[in-house]
Amino acid sequence: MAGDYRPDPVVESAASTASSDETGHTDHADESTPAHEAFTDLGIEVARRGLTVTGVLVGTDTFVTISLRDRLERMAGVLPWLPRLRQPQTAARLLSACVSTRPQYLARTVPPSPEVRAIFAAWDACLGATLQQLLVRGTWRERYAICEAALEQAFLPIRIGGFGIRRMERIAPVSYLCSWVQCAPILCSLPSVGEGFRQSFASGDPTQIDPYIMMA
Repeated sequence: MAGDYRPDPVVESAASTASSDETGHTDHADESTPAHEAFTDLGIEVARRGLTVTGVLVGTDTFVTISLRDRLERMAGVLPWLPRLRQPQTAARLLSACVSTRPQYLARTVPPSPEVRAIFAAWDACLGATLQQLLVRGTWRERYAICEAALEQAFLPIRIGGFGIRRMERIAPVSYLCSWVQCAPILCSLPSVGEGFRQSFASGDPTQIDPYIMMA
């Protein structure tokens, strides 16, 4: 169940169109994309002990970490196709509105441990590298790289001058906390769980709750 994945039909359709282009267009993304390099460098051991419930990863920390990485790797598989589109504006819109929002549900349901945030940071790096390919094409990429300040601005909302690309490393902890707070009234209605919540809040450290309860 943890391997379930449905590709975005809009992005896949655009990718199919780009791959069948016979007009001599040669500005393709590199085969060795930054996506897989960023995830591979994390060096996490593979251990699978858990399950997926309504899309939520439930199990050991290693299971959650590895499953999250696998899912984001598959999501990042569409990124090399975006620079192949003839219209950079369309590709940028797909990047910000479709691709960058796909891990949002995972961010709301996975505890933001340091390992999880590192995986989301790798995902953000993939988005930044793809944006670089969209804005600076061909042989110009080596001479005119996007500076760090411009890249940071690209991750801001459109209303304040950004591209609207979501930086998951930054918003994942807040997304998870908001999801947790919304579920707290339901969990507190269970006597044993509610007592655990009350004790953790009384101690001033709400993170000291059974991790499997937090996953729920």
